[in-house]
Amino acid sequence: MFHIIRDAFFNVIAMPLRVLFGKNKYVKPLFAKELKKGDSVYLKTPSIIPQGILNDLSVLFEKYPAILLAYLSEGFLEPDEPPHYIIGIKIDPKFNLRIEQLMELMAKELNEVIPRGFYVDIIAICDTDAPIYNFMQNYLIPFYARAKNNSG
Repeated sequence: MFHIIRDAFFNVIAMPLRVLFGKNKYVKPLFAKELKKGDSVYLKTPSIIPQGILNDLSVLFEKYPAILLAYLSEGFLEPDEPPHYIIGIKIDPKFNLRIEQLMELMAKELNEVIPRGFYVDIIAICDTDAPIYNFMQNYLIPFYARAKNNSG
């Protein structure tokens, strides 16, 4: 069952970015026309956990001390669109890693394993009281957590 996150993007620092996988993969910010800060999002724990993808991402994240936690959700913005993965990533603010840089790395890493035409939304989880951040941190179990002794 999906949770409706009302005003999901209220108080967010950066809007989600979308990666479309396939031959002509691209990265674009969703904020342009599709999302507004007052929009609702429908989220849930994925019905099928893509363990191979999560393992690949965990190996990638281990290379970057800035990445503290990563969460996987499944969701959609409009009731008539198919669900897709939404990955929330908590980045240590003392590092200068932008979510756009991370997304490029993730897209390169996953381009061979994600089906063509499938897209993934990626959002940086920041220390504000945004509903989408609260949902991910309070209702989901992270698939990646940086070990305390491995913080760079």
